[in-house]
Parts: sequence; structure tokens; C-alpha cells
Amino acid sequence: MRSAFEAALLLGILAFSFRLYRENADFALGLHVDEARKAQAVLDGAPEYRHPHLLFHAAQLAAVATGASSLQQVAEAGRLASALFGTGIVLASFLLFRRRLDPASSLAASALLAVTPIVAIHSHYFKEDACFAFSTTLAVIALLNFERDRSGRARLLLGLATGLAMASKYAGVVLFVPYLLLPVVIPIGDRKAWYRSIGVVAFVALLVFALANASLFGNVDAFLAGVRKEAWHAVHGHDVPIWGPTTLFGFHLVYSIVPGLTFVVTLAALAGVAWTAFRCFRGDVALREFREDRIALLLLATLYLTIEVSPTKPFPDFMRYALPLVPLLIAFAARGVEAFCARWVRRPAWSGTALIVALGLWPAIHTHRLVAALADDTRFAAAERVRQLPGPVLVDDYSIASRSGPAPILETVLYFARTPEEVAHARYAVTSSFRYERYLFGEGLLFQSKKVRRIAAQYRRLLACPQQEILRPRYESFAFSNPTIRIIDLESCLPRLP
Repeated sequence: MRSAFEAALLLGILAFSFRLYRENADFALGLHVDEARKAQAVLDGAPEYRHPHLLFHAAQLAAVATGASSLQQVAEAGRLASALFGTGIVLASFLLFRRRLDPASSLAASALLAVTPIVAIHSHYFKEDACFAFSTTLAVIALLNFERDRSGRARLLLGLATGLAMASKYAGVVLFVPYLLLPVVIPIGDRKAWYRSIGVVAFVALLVFALANASLFGNVDAFLAGVRKEAWHAVHGHDVPIWGPTTLFGFHLVYSIVPGLTFVVTLAALAGVAWTAFRCFRGDVALREFREDRIALLLLATLYLTIEVSPTKPFPDFMRYALPLVPLLIAFAARGVEAFCARWVRRPAWSGTALIVALGLWPAIHTHRLVAALADDTRFAAAERVRQLPGPVLVDDYSIASRSGPAPILETVLYFARTPEEVAHARYAVTSSFRYERYLFGEGLLFQSKKVRRIAAQYRRLLACPQQEILRPRYESFAFSNPTIRIIDLESCLPRLP
């Protein structure tokens, strides 16, 4: 830290970030399908094996610190852990920005990152994404340091950061791809020595993973089953697999990064990436700045292609997979703004900072509205309305929630009917955009199964029924919050559904 004033401003940004991420974080359990299961695991002291256990242990500590005893309280303790990891993303990103930006621009870029919707909203959920993004950002910084100084300390720090990423999500192993490809992107004097060092990094990372997940090895079969399940999931996709070529590898750019950062910030980030790529691949690779730029581009390309190539893009919140890209994208955006001001503005020193601050104005307003809407999810209103309906009701997943506790997770009986008679005698159906949008989107893509197309066709028939009551979010739907709910009078459907 260069000055006490800079340190004070950074602490202010971190305090603001944590406060933002805790705002309305006490919403009722059940809005996010996975939270109840995770909270129960913490309450029982029996971690599940779908994911590594770093977040589980963090939630345990948060539960002890807050005295959480009920399922709702434990879920809120898990959200507290996510808020801390989200604040950690802001801090780690500042350290990343500070490598190339002046102090004022680094602080402005950190504040911009803090108020982006993708960071703020995902720091409210009891999920691994904020934890993983924090660890990944640490690994980015450690790799940049390691390329310059291959000391034992640098190897240790890179291994520690990589191990934390792996202990957050099994996908953290992907970080070894840029580690291994780095000698292809920039000249490395002794490649054998580099790969030996990466071997040491891998050993340290595995050790950190083992320490953070010691309980995994108490039940090796369950651990391996969890790894196989996640690997199968990554290769084959979720309910509706979305293959990269079917969307020209632009799915996450259009549907995750643009809404997650907002359009103007995304545009600035892409301009910064293009300018950096043009400049660094034409410049002298012996210069430190060009070497770091190439490494940053390699990391960004690896992280993006990993989530884009995989067909796993599960609605409604596939956006969370793009969270680790955000610090790099904001760094490129800020670099691009500084370069623009240096070229076209007479007084670039403060104009660059001012422009970065201006970029953050709309994301801050947008995020404030999204956070405010967390406490008034449309599924609460849907649950109240369902109680008033005069006939039997079929309830789709993600369609209702209770303020007093988690609503029962029901199968999508619209197409997984338990008996034909049950569906035939229903008067109403309640469905959610979180459900039907995934199938309607997938229907138009290549390589979809007959099952996906059949379900999409059934949803189209259902949504074509003339008598519907539509409950829309008071602001907008985002991530796992505030779907559009449709309450459909099945008697109005011709022919009668199903």
C-alpha cells in the first residue's frame, strides 16, 4: 500500500462491498434449490460429496460465530461466508489492478467490480462461486508473480492459491492448463526447469486440497462418485446441454457477461482485451508489461473457453460460471480506459479514473435495485395466490416459496406426471420462467434429445392457454431470483392438457 489515504479508501470500498453483499441476505430458505441441502449438511456436520469442502468449512465457522442453530440460520451463515469471499474478490482484484494501474484507477476499478451485478448477487448465495472466484483471482496474481520470480516462496504461494481453487470446486484443476501452456505464449529460458517447478506447484496444490478436504478421504467411494458425477455433468451437460459451437462460442458472452457486467462495461472490457492483444503481440515480448499481458490473455481465454466448451450451462443461473472472469475483464476495461485517455485527453491522470467511476454508475444503480428485490421474490406472491385457487393445482419447480421455511421441492409434474389421473383432474398449473425458458431456448439448438424437444413442445402448448395470471418481478429476474410465474387455468386449454 503506497499511502495511508489509499489504504483508507480501500478499506472503505471493502466495507461498502461487504455491506452491499449482506443487504437482504436473510431471504427465506428455498428460493435457491441447493441452499437447503447445503445448510442441512452443515447442521448435521456431514458434508456432501458433490463439491469440495472449503465453503462447507467456512460455513461451519460462520455458523459457530453467529450461533446458528436452525436451517434458516445456517443458510444465512453460509451466505455470510459467501459475502466474505465476495469482499475477498474485491481485495484480490485491487492487488491485481495495482500491478498495472495507478492508485486512483485501481481503487476506481475495484469499486466498479464491487458493484457489478454478477459479483454482488452471487455474494448473496450459499454457493461455491464466490469462494472459487476469490481463489482463482489469487491464483492469477500468484502466477504473474511466479513467472517473474521462480523462488520457492513464489512456488509455494502459487500452489496454495491453486489448491484453494481446487478445494472450492473440482474445476480448479483447469488452472493447470495455462500453467502448462505458458511457455508457448512467452519465451521461457529453461522449459524443463519451468515444468519441474509446476510439478512442485501441483504437489503443494494437492496437499492444500487434501488438508481442506480431509473428510473426503474418509469415504473414498463417495468422494470418487462425486468426482465422476461432476465430470459427467461437465462433459454431458445439465437438463438441456448447450454445446459451444451451437451458439458460436458466444453463449456466456451474451447471456452471462453482458447482463453480469452491464453492456457498457462489457464493451469497455472487450475493447481493452482487443487493444491489449493487438499491442502485446506486436510489442517486444522481452518487456515485462507485454509478458504479463500475454499471460493475462491466456488466463482469460482458458477460463472462458472452459465454461463455453462445456455443454453444462444450467438455467436459471449459468451466469455464475463466468464469475472468475470478472477481475480480468475489469482489469482489461480499466487498462483500455487509461490508454484511451492517455491518447485522446489532455489531462489523462484523473480523467481515466473519472471515466472508470462513470462506468460504474449504472451497474451500481442496477445492482441496488436487484439487491432490493431479493426480499420480495415473485415466488412468495405465487405461494399466496396458489392458496386462493379453488381447484387442484400442479406446481412446477422454482414456482412457489414460503416465507416461513423451505417449500417442498416438487418434481415438474407437467411432464413427470406421477399418474395420468393426477394430471387429468388438475384445474391449475403453476410454472416458472426458470423452468420453461431452458427448454424453449434449447429447442432451437442443434444436438438436442427428443426428450428436450418433447418437453419444450409441452411447455409451448401450456403457455398458449388463453387464461393465465402472470406474476412478474417488480424489477427484473436475475440469477436465482425473481422468475416470472404463470398460473394457468387448464380448463381454458384446447385441447385439454396434458
